[in-house]
Amino acid sequence: MNILSTLAIYYPYYIFSLAILLFFISLIELFFPSKVFELWMKWIDSKFFRFQGIVYMIGGFPLTQIHHTIAGYIMFVMGIIVVLMGPFILFYPEKFLSIVKAEEELLHNDHKYLIWGDAVMKIIASFVLLFNTYRIIFNLP
Repeated sequence: MNILSTLAIYYPYYIFSLAILLFFISLIELFFPSKVFELWMKWIDSKFFRFQGIVYMIGGFPLTQIHHTIAGYIMFVMGIIVVLMGPFILFYPEKFLSIVKAEEELLHNDHKYLIWGDAVMKIIASFVLLFNTYRIIFNLP
């Protein structure tokens, strides 16, 4: 038994766990947008922010493995976006810092709309991932 067939057994569990994690993070963003924005500001100022790029590259790559159906193709595109965002965060973290510093000038409600928009995108992504998990587990076309 090779390593790929061994890892393939756990693939639906990875997608399911990622979907649940995204869903709960988005719920927190929906209910506490101001606190989440403050957390974003602290995280982007942190020296460990560039490691998020490595996490994006490693965590997003498995999403690119299924692209045979429409839902799988959507998941493939999501994976490509996440994987390609990784090197950008890794090599240019100061760009994100300058973007967020420019957003500090926004009004308090504008921060909420920014966080809510991110939360809605994560909810949509989590439903796509959950649908693909269901499709993989029950071997649907």
